[in-house]
Amino acid sequence: RRRSDPALADTQSAAMSIYASATPITTTVNDETQTVYPCLFPNCGKTFARLYNLKSHSRTHTDDRPFVCHACSAAFSRNHDLKRHSKIHGGDKPYKCQGCQKSFSRLDALKRHKSNQRNKQGCANV
Repeated sequence: RRRSDPALADTQSAAMSIYASATPITTTVNDETQTVYPCLFPNCGKTFARLYNLKSHSRTHTDDRPFVCHACSAAFSRNHDLKRHSKIHGGDKPYKCQGCQKSFSRLDALKRHKSNQRNKQGCANV
């Protein structure tokens, strides 16, 4: 959906108003008192220790993607995700599969490769 879409604008407004009206909840877990900020978006149920994390999370319920990759224009709701993505453009591939010698720019990609190969019995030393 485009940003000019009225339904999207309503969703973004709702997400930001949920963030703006966020009220911390105090809970006790294993005799330890914790203050959390719950996401009030319908059917979400996630909680966060920091208000900032709730704000960042609230973008996952909308199409708000303020962090844009300058190399390929991919957009992300969190700066952390943009930084992780940017590694694919750097050319550095420090994570190597010992079974097939294929290299990856991110550890999670190597782990996914190993998992897929294990299921297919593809790489020798996975």
